Amino acid sequence: MSRVLTSRRVFRIGDLAPTRGHLGPRKLEAHDNQVKRGTELIGRSSSYAPYAHNGVICVDDRLNGAAGLAGGALSLAFMQNYLFGGRLFSHALHYLQALGIYLSIHDNCGALVLAGDGLVQRVLTDVRAHGYRFLEALGLTVPMSIRRNIAAWAHNLPADFVDLGESKKVVKEVRSVSGPHLAGFVGVSLVDGYGFTAHDELKCETGMLAFRFDPTAAFREVRRVVTEGARAREAAYLALVFTTEVLLELTGPDLVVGVYG
Repeated sequence: MSRVLTSRRVFRIGDLAPTRGHLGPRKLEAHDNQVKRGTELIGRSSSYAPYAHNGVICVDDRLNGAAGLAGGALSLAFMQNYLFGGRLFSHALHYLQALGIYLSIHDNCGALVLAGDGLVQRVLTDVRAHGYRFLEALGLTVPMSIRRNIAAWAHNLPADFVDLGESKKVVKEVRSVSGPHLAGFVGVSLVDGYGFTAHDELKCETGMLAFRFDPTAAFREVRRVVTEGARAREAAYLALVFTTEVLLELTGPDLVVGVYG
């Protein structure tokens, strides 16, 4: 019988931090029994397994197969820009491409839209941004000194950083998605190389899907960009708080979070 994660590892996202969106079971008009079954699946250890691909894609609930950080290549580009500067998304992608890092984005990406609309400059300039509270609930407390450095970076990020047209020419793949979001859950894995993989079972039994958020992927990928440990850690935390802020921007308080690890 599969081990079920302890209750403290299953949350409603609204219990972690204030949300600003609507995606979740209530938006999908899910019945209580569907939410209950989905909560069991998102909180079951056997729902998390090694990913088929060792790259990074977006957290979008309509994608699967690899670790999730908001915007996929966008989160990686933010880490590169934090470390080395630069004006444009495409510039960061060229640098990452030269390192042999797998680069993926997808059509109709909410994270890319939010970044283009100034989410970073609007939210991450606040050292007490709600995304940090989300991370703390996962056991990932970001020191205030790092928050200040992230805030300074966010303040200086060019408003036109996301040059999407040129960037699409650089990434290895632009994935397509179909249909509306069916997100009722988010599966968070704190185990390197593992993530939420029970998408088909979740969809079949509840009619809903799950975002995937894999914090260890940020720490793994940034070590390919810079070897200096302290700076790498700061850049990884940037990708993590950006991801949490995207989730808070898109979802409603009733979205269920399961944490593996």
